[in-house]
Amino acid sequence: MIIKNFEDISAVPVAMAGAENVKLREVLTARENAPNFALRVFDLEPGGFTPHHDHDYEHEVFVLSGQGEVTEGETVHQLTSGSVVLMMPGVPHQFRNSGDEMFRFICLIPNQS
Repeated sequence: MIIKNFEDISAVPVAMAGAENVKLREVLTARENAPNFALRVFDLEPGGFTPHHDHDYEHEVFVLSGQGEVTEGETVHQLTSGSVVLMMPGVPHQFRNSGDEMFRFICLIPNQS
């Protein structure tokens, strides 16, 4: 068993092209011997956004705080604290902070990605 506080993990800037004002904490990954999934926490500053991208795997998102939106292809969905997203494989998407405060969410992906 591993127990830790996510705030003890350094938030590092996302260096992917197309990302702006986004930081990532890799909370649980294969480094901690998690056999299947990686648990990550994203912080998007006001005006911040992830790259517009897609994956060959599903991923799940749980919004912890703030206001944001996720673009699914050409469709924009509003997100607030408590929103849950299942992003299917191969769907182009982007997360964006649409509020005045930090937009924070948990993202769960397969460890093999």
